[in-house]
Amino acid sequence: MVRPIDVQQVILQTNAIEKVQQVQQQHSRVQQEYLGLQLKAEKNLAEKRVKETAEAEKSEIRDREKDKKRPLARQEDERSRKDNQKGVIEKEIESESMGRFIDIKV
Repeated sequence: MVRPIDVQQVILQTNAIEKVQQVQQQHSRVQQEYLGLQLKAEKNLAEKRVKETAEAEKSEIRDREKDKKRPLARQEDERSRKDNQKGVIEKEIESESMGRFIDIKV
């Protein structure tokens, strides 16, 4: 047997059903917003890690280059010192020998 629908009961239930539907819709929006914020935070963290590693690699490369240049600079300094010493010695030898010998051509 089918019972007739009471309009007052249906009207009272529509408010409750409407609230449930609003909560469900808000829940899905809140979930999407939370997921979006979480993805942004992960993206920022990943970018920060990449920047930190890139900076660390750059500093390591600089250190390596400096280490490579140091021996070369030392070698160049030693060479220039030796050249200066040779030049000084040669000048002393030339100055000592001047006036001792006379070149005569016939």
